[in-house]
Formats: sequence, structure tokens, C-alpha cells
Amino acid sequence: MNKKIILTIVACVAAIGIVFVSSLPTIQNRQNMQPQNFILQNVTEETSVENYSSILLENERGQTLLFKNDTLYFQLMSMQISGSTHYSILPKKEYFDLYQKVRYDPASNTVFVYPIFTQAAYDHNGFYDFYSGKCDEKCISIPIQYNIGGAVSTSSMIGTSVLTFLGYPYITDIDIDKNPDILKKYDRVIMLHSEYVTQKEFDAVTNHPNVLYLYPNAMYAQVATDYDKNTLTLIRGHGYPDSSIKNGFGWKFDNSPLEYDRRCDNWSLSKIDNGQMLNCTPGMRMLYDENLLMAIRG
Repeated sequence: MNKKIILTIVACVAAIGIVFVSSLPTIQNRQNMQPQNFILQNVTEETSVENYSSILLENERGQTLLFKNDTLYFQLMSMQISGSTHYSILPKKEYFDLYQKVRYDPASNTVFVYPIFTQAAYDHNGFYDFYSGKCDEKCISIPIQYNIGGAVSTSSMIGTSVLTFLGYPYITDIDIDKNPDILKKYDRVIMLHSEYVTQKEFDAVTNHPNVLYLYPNAMYAQVATDYDKNTLTLIRGHGYPDSSIKNGFGWKFDNSPLEYDRRCDNWSLSKIDNGQMLNCTPGMRMLYDENLLMAIRG
């Protein structure tokens, strides 16, 4: 489903420089906390970074959500890279103790899955340009992406930054598609906005006994990979190849209608056959809700 979020400035403090880091920053030293930025590729001198005192989110259903940065556990920043908006978070020293409390627990043996196939679907000349009529059927077969970035939905990118800062290890759709048994290494798996997955990934995830489906609209459309040709092809779902087709896997736990709740004021987790599902899109709430971060920690 098309969930493009538009981020606009309510009160821009200033354009500032940013330190890009290639590994998780430690949070053992209050004086040495660096910005956590998940987008490390294609950063050039043309990259602009802005620091917002307030954030206004608006989606296609007309929802407008205002978040004041002084109420968030992190300073949220955005960057323009090659015409796309990317996000990073800057830790705040006053929340040092909170970071320690909610950070990843290695004993849980948890991994999160970065939805790199969904990232490609939303990119320029991706599936959404086909859905909207901007591109013909040549856009149902697109290049596989390997670098994290691009036009992945805003909320998933913010959630990814938070989880990475808190120390969660990650793998991508590609890792699972190439080696479905990789999930057997982990006791717990967190899925983000993994809207587009292959049949092998769908089977591996739905057969794992302990999955947290953190974002609605996961496991929604089936794609196929050809690593020799480096292509990702839409097979079934999201109204393709027939407009009557919604979930491409016929998945009985599809909770896509819940994705439009982006404030998550009444968030809750429900049990399903192989884990739990959140009933809203949590990206922004992960920036200011300790209880949610603790629930994710498990």
C-alpha cells in the first residue's frame, strides 16, 4: 500500500553539520555520543542536513501529526540525498540512563530485518510508479538494491535508526532470501515494514516461532529475485496482476488496514500463531515512548 509520508518544517532551527558514523555508537560515555545515521551511502558535499524543533507529518489520508522535538528522546534530523529524504537521530545526554534501560539485550538473541525489497519498491521507477501510471510494466521488474537508503517509508527508516542506535543487530531481506535457515540462528525476529518479500522469505518468517511484526502491512506482496540479472520482480499482490488481489500470499494475519494509525496512542500487541503483532505504525512513537521501547526489547 502506498504510505508515503511528507515531512515539512514547522520551525527549523538551523542547517548544521553532522558526523557520519559507520558503526553503532557506544553510549557508555555521556560526553561522546555521536549522531546515529543509518544512511551512509551516497553522502556528498551536496547533502544537506537540517535540525528541526518541530516535525509535521502528513499522509495521503489527511492525517496531520505534530511532534515537538523537545518532547522526543532523540533529536530527529533529515537529509536530502539525490532528491530523497533520509533520516538520522542525535542522542540527547539527558536520556543517557533511558538508553541504557531500553537498549538491546544480547541474551534475547534478537535480530531485526531491514526491508530492502520494500525500499526498492518505493524508489524512483519502482512499483509505485507502475501503480500510479507514471511507468509501464517495465517498472514491475526493478534492480535489486544492496545499499540501505532510498525512498523506503519514513516511519520504517526512523524505526531502523532507533533500533540500530540501541544496538539491535540486523539482516536484510536478501540475507533471508538467499539463506532462509539464517533465521534459525535467532530466538526472536523483528519485522519492520516488510511489505514486499519473496516466497522463501515469507515461509522462513512465518515458520519462525517468535516473530514481532512491528509494522502493519508486512508480508503483503510477493516478489521474485534473480541475482544473475540483479532484478526484483513483482509477482502477486497489491492489486497485481488482478485488481481483486490484495495480499499476495493470502496471509490470514494480514493487518494492513492498521497501518494508517501513525500516532499509536492506543498501541497494543496481539498474539498470533508465531509471535505478536503491533496494531499501528510505530516509527514516530519509538522516539518518545519508553513503554513501547521496552515492549520491543521483550
